[in-house]
Amino acid sequence: MTNNPPSAQIKPGEYGFPLKLKARYDNFIGGEWVAPADGEYYQNLTPVTGQLLCEVASSGKRDIDLALDAAHKVKDKWAHTSVQDRAAILFKIADRMEQNLELLATAETWDNGKPIRETSAADVPLAIDHFRYFASCIRAQEGGISEVDSETVAYHFHEPLGVVGQIIPWNFPLLMASWKMAPALAAGNCVVLKPARLTPLSVLLLMEIVGDLLPPGVVNVVNGAGGEIGEYLATSKRIAKVAFTGSTEVGQQIMQYATQNIIPVTLELGGKSPNIFFADVMDEEDAFLIKRWKALHCLPLTRRSLHLSKPCFSAGVYLRTLHGTRHPPC
Repeated sequence: MTNNPPSAQIKPGEYGFPLKLKARYDNFIGGEWVAPADGEYYQNLTPVTGQLLCEVASSGKRDIDLALDAAHKVKDKWAHTSVQDRAAILFKIADRMEQNLELLATAETWDNGKPIRETSAADVPLAIDHFRYFASCIRAQEGGISEVDSETVAYHFHEPLGVVGQIIPWNFPLLMASWKMAPALAAGNCVVLKPARLTPLSVLLLMEIVGDLLPPGVVNVVNGAGGEIGEYLATSKRIAKVAFTGSTEVGQQIMQYATQNIIPVTLELGGKSPNIFFADVMDEEDAFLIKRWKALHCLPLTRRSLHLSKPCFSAGVYLRTLHGTRHPPC
């Protein structure tokens, strides 16, 4: 366990809410903040101003191994924790997140760059709802019995997989982490989670807020570049499942790794976003949609069909909108 340097303070513009951050964030392993094994950190910059937000652990394979050690140490205990107790913990996590909604939303905006109205009205509330949803689902899950013959029945029941690896994208950092973490925890699994290198902050703050609610080692967060530690986690024979959200190319590799280890895999990958622009839509509005729905919303409008009556839809229109200026339609 390490001591962090004195805190830095970021003031998010006109919103009047001071976001107090540590100058440096370590990995969250075994219920403690643990410095990276190699002692290296990287600068986490905000896309809002390009300034430094904080330093974050730049981890390697040894850090993944430490996280896997911590998860395996507690996996049996967590798996045998009653459904009622696991659900109660997930409800408490949701309550803590709700109590700190403004903090998490502000951090997400500064780390990711999306408007505060989206993080505070959509991203964080949806993340909270996922914990409550899966806390309820696990209480309602049942097994089943089927008759094989007059003297034999088959009893089907659900049991945890064990330790699962989860790799999170940068466009919805906290929401995607919640999508993966909440069902895994509800089902009795332990988690080793790697946030996106560009946007680790909201997940790290989440662990500061809720880390004491979980037994040490149930959730472990390891930061760093996906090319090294993401691949090492996905290829590890010590995980029972891997979940990944990101590019199709990397998803194909993740699927191959899972196939080699004969484990299940969940993939959410990139794709095309075809859109049709009719004649009654103004050119500036078209350009605004392209700007707003770039990769942050998984709707980058990479394939566009334009009505023949729209000759003024041009790069110039898009660039004017991108720079925040409004000109009369041509």
